[in-house]
Amino acid sequence: YNYTGCFPLTVNFTDTSSAFPDTITTWSWQFTNSNISNLQNPTYVYDDFVNINRPSRLTVTNSFGCEATLTEEVAVANLVDMVVIPERDTIFKGEFTPINITPAGNYTIEWMESPSLESMSGFQQIASPEETTTYNVRITDDETGCSIDKTVTVVVKRRSPAFAGLLLGTN
Repeated sequence: YNYTGCFPLTVNFTDTSSAFPDTITTWSWQFTNSNISNLQNPTYVYDDFVNINRPSRLTVTNSFGCEATLTEEVAVANLVDMVVIPERDTIFKGEFTPINITPAGNYTIEWMESPSLESMSGFQQIASPEETTTYNVRITDDETGCSIDKTVTVVVKRRSPAFAGLLLGTN
C-alpha cells in the first residue's frame, strides 16, 4: 500500500495478504502513537499536527502461527500551521516590509498578481504598497500536492502634514 494525502488524512487500509494453502487467522495493524487495529481492513485517521511520513505496519499470522510483517510510510501534509507574516504589518506610505512564509520546506509558493510585490514566487517577498493591501498566496506541498490559500494584510498609513514637515526639517 502507498498512501499520500492532506491533513487530516483518512485511510481505508485493505489487506491483500494470502497464505495459500493455509488461511490468515489474525491481523495486527500498528499506526502512530501505538494505535492498533485487529480488523482485516481498518480505517485510520492521521490527525496529529505533524507534517511527516508516518509508518504503518501490518502483521498477519496464519493458523500455524507463522507471521509476516509489512511496514509502509503514509505521507500526511499539514499546511494548516503555515504562517504568512509581514515583518511589520503597518507601514507608512513609501515604505516597504518583507513578508515571510514559515516554515520553509519543499513547497511551491505562488503569490497572486500584485504590482506592489517584488516577485510572484518564493518564501520571502518585499511589499511596498501605496495603500492598505491584502496579499494572497497559495502554498503547495511538493510531495503530496496538497495546497492551502493564505492571506496577509499590510496596512498603509499616511503621515500627517505636521509630522512630515518635522521629518524634512521645516516648521
